[in-house]
Amino acid sequence: EERVIVDYDINDYKEKTELDRTKLFTTTFSALRAYRDIMRIEQARFTQLNYREGLERVIAASAHIFQQRNLKDFASGLLQQVVALLRLEQSMLLRLAGASLITGENEYEILAQIGDLGSDTISPQLIAQLDDARRNRISRLHGDTYVGYFPNSSGKASLLVLKGVAEISELDTQLLQVFCAGVAIAFDNILLTQEITDTQAELILRLGDVVESRSNEAGNHVRRMAQVCRLLAQESGMPEDETAVLMHAAPMHDIGKIATPDAILLKPGKLSAEEWEIMKQHPAVGLSILDGSSRPILKAAALIAHQHHEKFDGSGYPQGLIGHAIHVYARIVAVADVFDALSHKRCYKEAWPVEQVIAHLREVSGQHLDPVYVDVLIANIDKALEINRRWPH
Repeated sequence: EERVIVDYDINDYKEKTELDRTKLFTTTFSALRAYRDIMRIEQARFTQLNYREGLERVIAASAHIFQQRNLKDFASGLLQQVVALLRLEQSMLLRLAGASLITGENEYEILAQIGDLGSDTISPQLIAQLDDARRNRISRLHGDTYVGYFPNSSGKASLLVLKGVAEISELDTQLLQVFCAGVAIAFDNILLTQEITDTQAELILRLGDVVESRSNEAGNHVRRMAQVCRLLAQESGMPEDETAVLMHAAPMHDIGKIATPDAILLKPGKLSAEEWEIMKQHPAVGLSILDGSSRPILKAAALIAHQHHEKFDGSGYPQGLIGHAIHVYARIVAVADVFDALSHKRCYKEAWPVEQVIAHLREVSGQHLDPVYVDVLIANIDKALEINRRWPH
């Protein structure tokens, strides 16, 4: 009996004569109950391992998305990590963008999307589900669509849409809550940073408007300039961060004109030699206003204000710089400024037709303007004209 129990992995040994109906039932049922308990323990262990693995993914995902500084990039990274976290294929992150005073309907902005959810627009059915989650401040499963509600301290709740979810387990729900609670602070900080950045950009544009208004050139000149500069920078392969600095700094290129007398600035005819010398002082004035800051945008703006009237062949002012001795920002601004000046009416001229503008750009390429950026502008003239249409004079 002992050898059988040891050698054959048997837990009990009974003679046939010992077994009656009751004992057989008791033995069998006890074995099944023991199996059930073993499976429960195994399931609990498996759940614990899954939860630990999920938390590890949450920590890893949080570290990844915290590196993002742009709201769209942050949302995209967040969505990718949620999909990996729950092993899903289709999801969409939305944020309540505001309310329409005309219709009173809620409007949502899609921050990021993964997979095919059917349309770029949000269906009425999905809007109703989003409104339900936002109004009741609760996450719900509607058929195969899970809508998660995640509030943050900014008052702009995030809504997570998971498509094709037959059911979502309690564990996955807990992981989502832990994950979203962890990233909510970063989300708020990014919103605050973006608000500060947008406010700074708006102030720069308005400052540029004030300067241009003195010369009767306030018809969106600085806005078009900024966008054309961004176009030239992007199409020539400039890094994104440098492009952003250029776009925000370009509107301050003529800030030195605030010291130019109105009699000279608004004179419809040709300036005298003495008046021209006074006009030529505005780059140095612009430098004196903006110089000394450690902020990248203001440093770039000071450089642009000082150099945007330099010419590629060295005949410009105030320093007579030649070619690449002129900073790339100033070379791009010079091309954008000439294009906008020729394309729109000024106090001393009418707007030129696009063919004449292109012909003039080719004529001064390599002399007044950097030929590289002249070629980039001409190659993308349709995009530049679209900028003109978007911000008309």
